[in-house]
Amino acid sequence: KQWYQRRVRGLSISFSGPIPLEEYFDILDTRFELRQRQRSYREMLSQRAQQFRAVQRRLLARYKDKTPTPLQNMDTLLEGTYQQILAIGDADLQTTKALELADYQLSTATKLLLLLVRLWCPSLTDKGAAV
Repeated sequence: KQWYQRRVRGLSISFSGPIPLEEYFDILDTRFELRQRQRSYREMLSQRAQQFRAVQRRLLARYKDKTPTPLQNMDTLLEGTYQQILAIGDADLQTTKALELADYQLSTATKLLLLLVRLWCPSLTDKGAAV
């Protein structure tokens, strides 16, 4: 910053247009929706994992029995639950990546918004414009 102030003394930069708040709020909304989706995926993942463990326990109990009883499609239920866990895990991973991108976008948009406000109102000091 000191280099900038020493090198360019006669240059004045200003901004007179409207502050792009609508785009900023769109970025905020997108990030909020992604966080909600991530929370939903993690809750579903927790539920499916609990179901998976319950089916596993029941199957193990049947296998340990000295008198074998039919599985009553519990093996199919175990396989289906496992596939659901994998699918939800993949969706959560994709949402996490999208959320990381949304975080970067929000950070950049916030910095740009602060810069525009400083240019729009040059009377703000660095101390008054700090977040």
